[in-house]
Amino acid sequence: MLGRGGVPSVPPIPRVALDGGAAAEPAWVGAGQVLGPCVIGFGADVDSDVAAWGKRLAADVFGGDPLFAFFAEKLCSDLVLVGDDIMTVLTRECTEFSARVQLHTAEVKKKTVAQGPFYSEYLPAETILAAPLTLRVREHGDALSALLTGTVLQLGGDETIGKGLMWTRLLGSAA
Repeated sequence: MLGRGGVPSVPPIPRVALDGGAAAEPAWVGAGQVLGPCVIGFGADVDSDVAAWGKRLAADVFGGDPLFAFFAEKLCSDLVLVGDDIMTVLTRECTEFSARVQLHTAEVKKKTVAQGPFYSEYLPAETILAAPLTLRVREHGDALSALLTGTVLQLGGDETIGKGLMWTRLLGSAA
């Protein structure tokens, strides 16, 4: 998405086998690393392209803010790239999935099921979401940046149980 958006100096996209992986740090290198239900071999050496992506993502996502220094360092050290076969398993097996019911409290001490069960899936807390934004009027860019940069937004439902909160950062124009 960055390269297509005209962002300069995008690192090369690393390549991995469908059932393999590549890592940014020596701690991940070698056979037998466990991610969820998978045991993965991350090759014999650190992948410099994955390390470059870790640094680029940390800079773009956290922008050098000292408040997020720990998370930027963790992103650089723990970034791994896995093949499609492994990612499919991780997505299916490691996504938080909750069955819930909505309670109706007509009487003070009696609760009955009003709706349910219904099911919710949640992204992991450390998920990075990215989206390109296009403005028809360039002058609105400063207002949008002031509105979004460093703001905590609530996206989706389940705000009563603390879900959907995300910190936002708007990167500058690529043009």
